[in-house]
Amino acid sequence: MQHQPLSPDEVDRLLDDLPRLAPSPAFADRVVTGVRAAEPWYAPFAAAALRLVPAAPWLRIVMTVTASVMAVAATSALAWLAFHPDAAGDIFSRTGKEATTVAAGVMRAAIEGVLGSGAAGMVESHGAAGAAISIAVLAGAACLAALALGRLTTARRARDLP
Repeated sequence: MQHQPLSPDEVDRLLDDLPRLAPSPAFADRVVTGVRAAEPWYAPFAAAALRLVPAAPWLRIVMTVTASVMAVAATSALAWLAFHPDAAGDIFSRTGKEATTVAAGVMRAAIEGVLGSGAAGMVESHGAAGAAISIAVLAGAACLAALALGRLTTARRARDLP
C-alpha cells in the first residue's frame, strides 16, 4: 500500500496537534541545584583579599600610599645593607670580611636569579650606580608591562561587550 505525500498544510496541522514537550517550570531549578559549579583554586584567596580592601576610596588611597612607603623603606634598607657590608656585619655580629662575602654572594645570587648573570657582572663592575640604574630600568619595564596588560584587558572587554 502506497502512501500519498502530505501537503504542507496537512503537515502543519499534524504538527500543531502534537502535545507540547516543554519541561515543567521547576525543571531548570532542579537541574541547576544538582550541578556543582567549578570554582578556581584562587577564588577563596581573592575573596579574602577583597574583604581586606576598604570600601571608601580615600581609605584605599591611604592604604596604597602606606604600603608603597613601607615597600620603598624596606627595599632601601636592604639595598643599603647590601652595599654597606661592614654595617651589615655589625648588625648580624659578623666580622667585616664575612659580611662582605655574605652580602656580595646574596646580592649576586639575587641579581643573577632575577636579571641573569650579565646583569650581575654589570652591577659588580659599575657598583651602586649600576644597581640603581638596573633597578630603575626593571621598575620601568614592570610599569610598562602592567600598563600594556591593562590596555589589552580593557580592549578585550570592549570587544567582548555587545
